[in-house]
Parts: sequence; structure tokens; C-alpha cells
Amino acid sequence: MRLLYTKRITGLPEGFSIRNPDYFLKPENGVGHVIIEGKYPAIVEAYEKEGVPVEAVGSKAAEPVAAPDSAASDADKAEAEVVGLGQSTVKELSDMSVDELKAYLTEIGIGFAAKATKQQLLELAKEV
Repeated sequence: MRLLYTKRITGLPEGFSIRNPDYFLKPENGVGHVIIEGKYPAIVEAYEKEGVPVEAVGSKAAEPVAAPDSAASDADKAEAEVVGLGQSTVKELSDMSVDELKAYLTEIGIGFAAKATKQQLLELAKEV
């Protein structure tokens, strides 16, 4: 899996799982390559400590990040997810299952009731 830590919501590359660096807690398992947009030395250090190649890109990248020269595997493509803000994301969020929404909200640090409905979870996700 390839990760891109960014705060961008547009111009995101295919073949990467996208993460907001503000919600980083620890390195994820199964990551083979990390690109970080901005200055997040704790993220860089954590992944390098795990032996994962890390590429830090400026304070805010203006251009979309290109996928590495090696072709993305089918597994990488299947795992790629783009969750951000804005109208296009609302559609993507609405396509998620209740379990996926709960996982997403947990990942970004938003609490919810255990018996929350999909609509309630979507409303929480939209507030991000």
C-alpha cells in the first residue's frame, strides 16, 4: 500500500491511500511507500523507523503528486481510497457501508454512538 499524507482535497493521485497528517497516531501496517506533503517530522521519523521509504514534499505541494514509476499492483489499486472534504466526497462517503464510515470516523478521531445510523454517521463525516 502507498500512502499520501496531505491536506489537499483536489488533484489527488490514483493508487494512493490518502491520510490527513493532522490525525496521524502511528505508522500503518503493510505500507510500502509514503509521501508527506508538509513538514511533519514525527510522521517521517515513525515510518523511517519501520524501514518504509518516505518522501517529504515542501510545505504545501501545489502540483499533484505523481505515482512512482513502478506500476501500481492490483492490490494497491484496490486499497486506494480517497476521503477528503467537499461535495465530491459527500458522494463517496454515502457509498460507504456503516462499518466503513465507523472506521473512517474512528481514524480521524470523531466519536459516535455505537448504534448510530448510517445517516447519523454521514452527518458527522460531513462536519469534518
